Amino acid sequence: MSSAQGRLTEEQIEQGRVSEGRVAREIERRAPQVTREPFIWAAGGSIALSLTMRMMGRTEDAIFVGHWATTFLCLGIYNKLSEHERHTHQQSQQSPYYSQSQSE
Repeated sequence: MSSAQGRLTEEQIEQGRVSEGRVAREIERRAPQVTREPFIWAAGGSIALSLTMRMMGRTEDAIFVGHWATTFLCLGIYNKLSEHERHTHQQSQQSPYYSQSQSE
């Protein structure tokens, strides 16, 4: 595959002619089934564990574990965006007027 074939054009993106891979489709399908609460608890837990490790003098481990919080929060945001995208897509397919009102 040449580099020109592998790149997406603005036209393809705007017209919705972009297809996702099998793994991405499966993640998108399952993401709305997971609530956001576990991601928030995991982020809070990693922060608490990081603070505990810091107080125990394990500074490098504390920094490593503390960085997990951003990953968990980003996964929660991805989940929320995925859910929103699915809801928007379902709305646009149910009502022909929905897509028109969104573009105005």
